[in-house]
Amino acid sequence: MTDYSPRYPLIVKTFQDERYRIVENMDCNISHESDGDIIIGWEAMNMYGVGATLAEALLDFESTLIEYYLILEDDLGKSPYSYITFNYLRRFVMRND
Repeated sequence: MTDYSPRYPLIVKTFQDERYRIVENMDCNISHESDGDIIIGWEAMNMYGVGATLAEALLDFESTLIEYYLILEDDLGKSPYSYITFNYLRRFVMRND
């Protein structure tokens, strides 16, 4: 994200992918870039989604989080970082088993 772009608060509460759910609201920011892109950023995990519209940016954000969730889940036991990060992420995102 660029430093000069205005940022607006956004709380992400749900996913479209029904295999996962948000268990705690994520305090995110929306910024509108000079090239027209909309960026949703979650500073707590340094994650973001980008799109031409807010809906596209939310879908990109969701897929980024789910992909990271799966990477960390697969990496459990291989590094302490993965374990700590996965447990933090699971405070916000969980699988619907």
